[in-house]
Amino acid sequence: MAPRISTRVYTAAVSDSATSAMLIVFVYPGFPGPGFTGVEFRCGFSQFDDTTYSIPGERQATFQEELRVTWKAWGYFQDGSDEGDIESKLREAYGTRVKVDVNPLSLASRVG
Repeated sequence: MAPRISTRVYTAAVSDSATSAMLIVFVYPGFPGPGFTGVEFRCGFSQFDDTTYSIPGERQATFQEELRVTWKAWGYFQDGSDEGDIESKLREAYGTRVKVDVNPLSLASRVG
C-alpha cells in the first residue's frame, strides 16, 4: 500500500499598488522525499502584465516564467514554514515589493 500524502491547502493573494493575483496552493509534505515539501501553485486570477514572460525552448523555464505564463507551477522546499516558503516563492515570481497574504483553507470552508 502506498503511503498517504497529507495535503494542506492555502489561498494566496499577491498585490502591488495597482494590480493583484489570487492563487490556490497545495502543499504535499514528504514529497519528493523525507525532509522536503512539494508545493503546487495554481493562479485563478491575475491583473499582472505577464506579456513580457515566455517559456524558452532552449532551457528549462524558471519558476517565475512557469507561473506567470501558464498560471501553474511546482516547487519544493526543505521542511519549514508553509506560509513563509509560499510567500518566498511568490515574491520570486511577482517581485520583492509585492504584498503577499497566505491563509490556510480550513476543512470547513472546503466542505461547506
